[in-house]
Amino acid sequence: MTDEYGPWQPLSLLALRETFNGAPFRWWLTGGLGLEEYAKASWRVSTTLEN
Repeated sequence: MTDEYGPWQPLSLLALRETFNGAPFRWWLTGGLGLEEYAKASWRVSTTLEN
């Protein structure tokens, strides 16, 4: 791993949405957060996109 781009911090779901809002490409959530958004229910403790 390199520090070329500085320290890495996971994004919240809201920050991710704001980052890609208006992007000229389609993007998706996968894994746990994607399933939770689809089901409109949460069953995980984590609140970041990292886990």
